[in-house]
Amino acid sequence: MTQQSLAHHADVAVLDFYDQLLAGNFSAILDAFEGEPNIDAPRSGAVAGRNAVAKFLAEELAWLESLGASIDGLRQVKETRSPERVVQEVGIQAPIPPVPRPIMFAAVTDLGVSGIRAIRLYYSYGFLSGKHEFLRAAMLPADPGLIDEIPAPVQTYLDSIAAADFDVWKLFAPGGYLMGVPSVPYRGCKLVTFYAIAMAEDGGVPLQLATVTSDRTTCAIEENLDSWGSIQFERSTAGLAVYDYDDSGLLTAARIYDDIPVNPFSKPGLVYENWEQISSRIKGAGCEIPFVPTAQTTPTEIKKKLLF
Repeated sequence: MTQQSLAHHADVAVLDFYDQLLAGNFSAILDAFEGEPNIDAPRSGAVAGRNAVAKFLAEELAWLESLGASIDGLRQVKETRSPERVVQEVGIQAPIPPVPRPIMFAAVTDLGVSGIRAIRLYYSYGFLSGKHEFLRAAMLPADPGLIDEIPAPVQTYLDSIAAADFDVWKLFAPGGYLMGVPSVPYRGCKLVTFYAIAMAEDGGVPLQLATVTSDRTTCAIEENLDSWGSIQFERSTAGLAVYDYDDSGLLTAARIYDDIPVNPFSKPGLVYENWEQISSRIKGAGCEIPFVPTAQTTPTEIKKKLLF
């Protein structure tokens, strides 16, 4: 089958996964696979075989409903596709503190000749479950050769966060945003503040590419991460990042789906110990500082004051 016909076939074979899941249409999902169904999700890990996947779908729906999710609260965010793969992003409204809002979920679907080969789900299970030490193991091998498939604006961003370059916020267009846990978009001064804290030490965030799904305006990357700054993880962890960019070469959005148990806010004393450096960066970018932490300020207080 040619690339063109495979791309056309994708319109028939690929279902809106979360639409079907929240509607309880499990058979539609199961029947879309060209072979034995197989899904990998943060909550369950890898699940294979029709009966096992059917059980997973029922349990996943029950879990989402326990969070307050429903088909009525679903909204489509973005679909990025290539002949080999489709990345679907959705927001699902849920009454999760500090305010009810759409929580981001993503489904990455590998395409075969006659149907779906595999589905990998991405969402921040550690946050949603309260298991903040949760670390999802890497599912796919890293492929250094994929660097040639990365659009220039995205590659510049990846190089910048790997180098712990605070000025990475300058790579975003006016109005551009970063969205990660807990599905709150950081724009303007909050975006500056995020990177002032995240890039406050050497080491950066060196991502390893596992898959790249790209069109003319969006690049979705399944990635592995072994460390954040000075902290080395016990095992490589899986994540998905989706980047939108414009004709000027600037990012308009970065949406991150991962479960990283350690981040700049949870490092003991990091924000307080580096506050002089962080505050000077925020002020240097022309932003006001709404809150000054002390040695007794908890990570939760810092996040709420600075980014929510």
